[in-house]
Amino acid sequence: MSDIELEFCDFDNDVTDELNSTQKRNEKLKTKQVYKKLVHNDTIIWHSDNIYDESANILQIEGNRKEINLTFIDNPDDPSFGFGIRICNSGSKYDPFNICFMNLFNQLQLLDKNDSIKKLLKTEKSCK
Repeated sequence: MSDIELEFCDFDNDVTDELNSTQKRNEKLKTKQVYKKLVHNDTIIWHSDNIYDESANILQIEGNRKEINLTFIDNPDDPSFGFGIRICNSGSKYDPFNICFMNLFNQLQLLDKNDSIKKLLKTEKSCK
């Protein structure tokens, strides 16, 4: 639950009920085809929203307790100008998970670019 959702709860019972409801909705989402298309074992594989999966650029997200690894795969069949991974707010093939990815994108914009570039250069050898 987000902080905003928690603000709408008046009492501890409301919070508990809402948390239980959210947990049930999340478990139900895991049975949906869109989740199975997006999550493979411990890896999230996002094919760009602007084209068919076979021709799309790909973002892979793998994580463990210490770090999250982002791998960008440039598909030469993707007609995007340069390289891009499209995440649509409306009409995403990964709805409702596109909202989480838009939040991730917005959070990445807040990172200190200079510090992030230094870290990236240090770990460049480990990139695929």
